[in-house]
Amino acid sequence: MQGKDGNFYGTLGDGGPNGSVGTVFRMTRSGDLTNLVSFHGTNGDTPNGELVLGADGSFYGTTSSGGAAYNVSTQPQNTGLGTMFRMTTNGTLTTLVSFTGTGGAYPGAFPYAGLIQGNDGAFYGTTRGGGTYGSGTVFRLTAKGMFNTLYSFDNTSTNGYGPSAGLLQGADSDFYGTTSGTVFRLSFSMQPTFQTVTQTFGTIVFTWTAMLGFAYQLQYTTNLNQPSWNDLGGPITADTGTITASDFEGADVQRFYRVVLLP
Repeated sequence: MQGKDGNFYGTLGDGGPNGSVGTVFRMTRSGDLTNLVSFHGTNGDTPNGELVLGADGSFYGTTSSGGAAYNVSTQPQNTGLGTMFRMTTNGTLTTLVSFTGTGGAYPGAFPYAGLIQGNDGAFYGTTRGGGTYGSGTVFRLTAKGMFNTLYSFDNTSTNGYGPSAGLLQGADSDFYGTTSGTVFRLSFSMQPTFQTVTQTFGTIVFTWTAMLGFAYQLQYTTNLNQPSWNDLGGPITADTGTITASDFEGADVQRFYRVVLLP
């Protein structure tokens, strides 16, 4: 991947000073090579996936093993279920996600499925294992670090198992990819929609659709001709597919309400 500075950046899934756990390197256009990151297990192991250049100028990638569950006593056997990382152009590495199995396992595993940055600014990728059924997942990480599993494959003839390549976002904003046996399209709407609004004894109760792990803010205004909206309470993070919140009747003659999906 070519950075905004004109240099080239890439990963090696093997080698480095910490054993055969891989590196990230920078190469100038004249061929000068610099090792920027040497993985050592707890910060990742075997970066098989290619890098993606984020809109912020940093590089994002995955390691197919290693992470918080890495056990140095088992070397040279690879342990840990993989990581997602961010790296600046000077080689500062930040581990953003250590996979635990529930949300996926072994991202960027063979054949080298990398990340993509969606048109919403979030990063999307696949894991070969883990998830609800142990057959791989599609995941999303927002720019603010909120991680969500969007889909868990169940190893059936309908949707396959073990996504075998990276994702592509189509012109329709849906995501396309392959598993060991299928080609799939993943479409979802993160935008909230009011399902019910009820009013009882001076209390107004709202219920809206939500995606697990995403944060939403209920807001109100007394005049739709004004650009400003007021927060009603604080952000609410969804732990189910719906969220319920309430407001109390006050002195305002009228109030208009909306729900905002937070970045």
